[in-house]
Amino acid sequence: MKKNKALRGLIAALIITTFISGSLAYAATQITPTTIVETPNDHTLTARWRAIEYRVTYSTALERETVLPTDDTVYIWDDEATVKEAGTSIGYVFKEWNTDPAGNGTSYAPDSKITVNGDIALYAMFELGTYSASFKYKDNSEQLVTTTGHSLINPPADDSMIGYDFAGWHCVEKDMLWNFDSNTIVEDLTFTPVFVAKEFTVYFDSNGGSAPEPASKTVTYDEAYGELPTVTKPGYIFEGWYIDEDNN
Repeated sequence: MKKNKALRGLIAALIITTFISGSLAYAATQITPTTIVETPNDHTLTARWRAIEYRVTYSTALERETVLPTDDTVYIWDDEATVKEAGTSIGYVFKEWNTDPAGNGTSYAPDSKITVNGDIALYAMFELGTYSASFKYKDNSEQLVTTTGHSLINPPADDSMIGYDFAGWHCVEKDMLWNFDSNTIVEDLTFTPVFVAKEFTVYFDSNGGSAPEPASKTVTYDEAYGELPTVTKPGYIFEGWYIDEDNN
């Protein structure tokens, strides 16, 4: 009976060593405070360790829509992680990664190395970008206005063109009439003037002929006059309507 008990103790303490793909694997019995001692000789208990898994996460305290990288790698103690690429946010310029949401911690640039000694949270630091608004005038001159991202643009003087009313500035990149009271700039923009042809009243003077019908009409600058009235005068042939050069 004692011989069988000793044999069981030897089997329980046996360490089976195998090589699998070049790594060493162990099969052993775990010993706890309540485990019965069944090894009938001096022996050694060896500590076994399991590495804690750590993560590197990327976020930001900026209350704007942002695009941030992710890191799905599982790290263990003393691993070296490569800091991911810069985050982006419209109207802002990326500065750095920082271990503090307010930027008061340790700074890291993209592609720099960081030693993992626990979970690491990196926060994207942004600053408002500086952008230019280029206003192109009809005479080929240009007015440049510079401001920070998410700001209103203070437009320059209105453009002008004979026969037209200035109607505002058209943003080329956005293909829209810009509202300077509400639209903000988040990139370099180009503006061209928008004009609306003026309307004028034309009065018909029959110059001694019959009363024209109608006596006047509204016309638009740089467009055809359209239908014109016909008048008569005894002894004369109506040759058409003319405008004095002084009125042109």
